[in-house]
Amino acid sequence: MRKPDLIDEKEGISALNFRVILAIIFASVVMMPVAVWMNLIGGVAAGIGFTTILLFSYIARSYGQPLTKQEIQLMNGAISIAAYTVFFMTFVQNTYLANSPEARAFGITEYIPAWLVPNNPYIRQQFIRTFLTPEWFLPISLALLTNVVLYNIIHLSLGYLVYQLYVVEEKLPFPFARAEAEMAVTIGEREPAKVRVMLLGFLVSFFYSLIAYGLPLIGSSLGFSWSIIPIPFVDLTYRTEVLLPGALIGFATDMFSLFSGFIIPFISIIWMLIGSTTVWIAGNVIAIKYFRETLFPKWRPGLSLSLSWQLSFLHIWASAIIGASLAVALIQIVSLRRSIVNALKSLSKLDKLARKGGIMPLWAILTMYFGGTIVWLMILLWLLPGFPIAPLIFLVIVWPFFITLINARAIGEVGYSISGIPLKEMLYTISLQSYGVPVYSDLGVGVWFAPLPVGGLYPSGETWAFQFYAARYVGLRIGDVVKTILLISVPFSFLMSFIYVSTIWSFGPIPSHVYPYAQITWPLNVITSCLWITRSGSVFRSILIDSSAPPIVEGAFIACIILHLITKILRIPFSLVSFVTGMSMIPPYTMAITTGWIIYSMLCRKYGKKLIDQYKWAFYTGIFIGYGVINAISISVTIVIKSIWIAPY
Repeated sequence: MRKPDLIDEKEGISALNFRVILAIIFASVVMMPVAVWMNLIGGVAAGIGFTTILLFSYIARSYGQPLTKQEIQLMNGAISIAAYTVFFMTFVQNTYLANSPEARAFGITEYIPAWLVPNNPYIRQQFIRTFLTPEWFLPISLALLTNVVLYNIIHLSLGYLVYQLYVVEEKLPFPFARAEAEMAVTIGEREPAKVRVMLLGFLVSFFYSLIAYGLPLIGSSLGFSWSIIPIPFVDLTYRTEVLLPGALIGFATDMFSLFSGFIIPFISIIWMLIGSTTVWIAGNVIAIKYFRETLFPKWRPGLSLSLSWQLSFLHIWASAIIGASLAVALIQIVSLRRSIVNALKSLSKLDKLARKGGIMPLWAILTMYFGGTIVWLMILLWLLPGFPIAPLIFLVIVWPFFITLINARAIGEVGYSISGIPLKEMLYTISLQSYGVPVYSDLGVGVWFAPLPVGGLYPSGETWAFQFYAARYVGLRIGDVVKTILLISVPFSFLMSFIYVSTIWSFGPIPSHVYPYAQITWPLNVITSCLWITRSGSVFRSILIDSSAPPIVEGAFIACIILHLITKILRIPFSLVSFVTGMSMIPPYTMAITTGWIIYSMLCRKYGKKLIDQYKWAFYTGIFIGYGVINAISISVTIVIKSIWIAPY
């Protein structure tokens, strides 16, 4: 790993100053409405934060005081929270759910709790579209206490722990964190050769993104739809289903997947590809040819890649990913026991420089974690009287630690987390069935909406470790990262999302024809939730739920343990984390990543590995910036076009 230019590696350089604060406030005030709008009309507004960094970098350089790499890195991490976290949109979505046609069709509307959405029918029917009413006090206060205050306390403590374990002790590469840090280094230090390579990546990404994302987005706002490049992937399943029925064959068309092959370690790429093809190609074909009626009854010839993905995940691989993820957690604890002990010892014996740099001692980390989770558990017991306590203890106190351990390792090795682990759904299904809780009851419905300390809007434990790695790489004081995010980004994201969501909601009900993305996706999300709530989607293959069901959860757990042991005995280079990450990633993406590695290998052979490795990070930085700039431009044009309907003419 590159040795950062530090005063002392444990302390770092402070970069929290007026310029950084002003950039964060600017991003929150100016970029937040873009994020709100895109959540409604186009999905996400990824990458637009780079425009703020480029603007402030240009202004600072014009005044003869260019931004340092530490300031740029601090801005980048903080803006990702301040500009993108649309906290109050969740309340609008919940309001829609409470009175949606889909929820009424499933018969759950009368059981949706008042601590989620006020019982006032005028609010649920969106005749009253404001948060400034007494009825909203309980839902907003509950969400603020759990999903903001306690969530940040719990995950910050986990972030410190996995940072010490995976960055300091294990020294994992964290490829995407390094790419983010290299962006700060390239823009801050402006080494001419790296700037030229970054500009090349910028131009490639800019024009590709213009064709792939920008023009289709602007065109849709003008009333016509066209797309030269299929997004998010080229679907080839219909060409291969005769020989490989159900196999998810395709190729991702985003540049990030392709060029990720330049920076992810080779062994991780190989095992990701093996994990992905084993599950989504070989596994699906075997399931359809030999176990179709048992495992994959809804498959039909002609299904698209997306639909085959959803159905096979629901019926087969959700269970397998749960079992495999639990195997990863167990192996991490066993195989890294010495590193875990060393990390705990290091945190318990911090010196003055480490404390000054912002690292918290072990006693503070444990107090934050157990204090936060115990308070959260008490809140759930108050919200859900009569629900068994054992699954709540696991989901609130145990699972956040396990999932952070799993995903921090995955992000540290391959850059991607293990997605789609529906453990909550499995535990709720088991608990509700075991205790005979009726589907249509306050408890049977309400438990599904109870807040949990996983999967929130604000930084998770692995995200904190990601930010700490990048900070350490550029020589930024870790304490500045914590203070900037918690004391500036989080409050401003909360305030600005309240202002902008309230304003847009006051214009009319959401979703509607004015917000096409929300009009399509929100009903689908409600249907998915209702399937779990009414247990129509209870298709977990585990003998814990159904003694006659195929034990896929247990089988995947045992198979991963055996695979790990065999490869260890035979001394075969193996990464179970990469394999399981591949299991959660469909082949279009792993194939694109592998293709990127092949291109990288060819370039290394032609120009030399040392030269390519020296400049690949700058090129990848340009890819990010080009995507962000074209996104900002196309989104701005789209907002202007979409806003014309309210003009007086």
